[in-house]
Amino acid sequence: MALVFTFSYISSLIALNVTGVLSLHLAFRGLLMLPSLIVGYAIGKRVRGYMSRNIGRFLMLSIASGGAVLLLLKSI
Repeated sequence: MALVFTFSYISSLIALNVTGVLSLHLAFRGLLMLPSLIVGYAIGKRVRGYMSRNIGRFLMLSIASGGAVLLLLKSI
């Protein structure tokens, strides 16, 4: 799964660069998020046995929804 996300990230960077939307600052900030992704996968494998699939989905959707709300509030 990490390989899929890495491929998606690289292809997104290429597409943004081709369209002229990507700046060096944005690319660097995106690379700063990659260690968090790796840590998240490492922690996720260990935590998986302690919770049910439904609780895991709820937590992931809660985190994603919280991030979306914060992004909306920031843009206002």
